[in-house]
Amino acid sequence: MEPTSTELKFLFLTFDLIILNLVILILFPICSLDSNVKNMYLLHANLSEIIAYSFFSRKNLYFTGNFINRIKYWFKRFQIFVVATFVMAYVFLPDNFSRLFIFKYIIIFAACKLIFYISTYIYLKYRRSKGIYIHRVVII
Repeated sequence: MEPTSTELKFLFLTFDLIILNLVILILFPICSLDSNVKNMYLLHANLSEIIAYSFFSRKNLYFTGNFINRIKYWFKRFQIFVVATFVMAYVFLPDNFSRLFIFKYIIIFAACKLIFYISTYIYLKYRRSKGIYIHRVVII
């Protein structure tokens, strides 16, 4: 029996949305796009991530297993994110939206998210090896 861990789903979704919004806000002035559509791109990207997260979310979100398996699940969710992003771009964004900007923030978001989760996994593995998260219980 695996925990549903709804709190962890919301926590990791929050981390993902923070990373995504930071990437877009940092990349937006660099690409010199019209500032009137900034909110449309932010709404579009956040909605795409929430859709991808709701369609493909693991039940066991604890960082205890093999990290390669976690990367496989993350890649499947990322594929859903890319498809949702480009499909929703044609529906919600204006006709002259920048496909290059969307491609850039997707790639940078993927890299930042991967770096964040690898560093989180390494940190938690280090803390676990030191015995900080081990609770000693005696069942009689």
